Amino acid sequence: MSEYPKEIKERIQKLEAQINDVKNASEDVVVVKNLFPEMFVCVDKDVNCYFTAKSMNEVKSILKTFAKAGIMLDQFNANESSPVWYLKGNKTTIRLQPNWLSEEIEGATCRLVRTGEEVVTYPKYKLICEKEEEL
Repeated sequence: MSEYPKEIKERIQKLEAQINDVKNASEDVVVVKNLFPEMFVCVDKDVNCYFTAKSMNEVKSILKTFAKAGIMLDQFNANESSPVWYLKGNKTTIRLQPNWLSEEIEGATCRLVRTGEEVVTYPKYKLICEKEEEL
């Protein structure tokens, strides 16, 4: 069967477009890994960066390091439990999302605190930070 059905052709085209998006992210992934080798990076059309954070000062420090490399803040989503920073990368959006811990960790000034439940099995959390010194 040399000719694919229409549905298969459409799916192949979508996947090829996604492959091109991932290839396009290469330059920004290199920048992130050079600045923060330990940061977990996941790539789709954006470069998604995850790390375990203990404080907002730690996040501010990471944002300053990005800024010194020419990667500037574009947008901020102030979600109560998991704030997200969107940075303007060279070719893509770099999405910075810290993972906040819910248990007490030495030196941590921010942690997730359980505030209730919406459904019996779905607990609600809120990020609570102690007052920190400015950098």
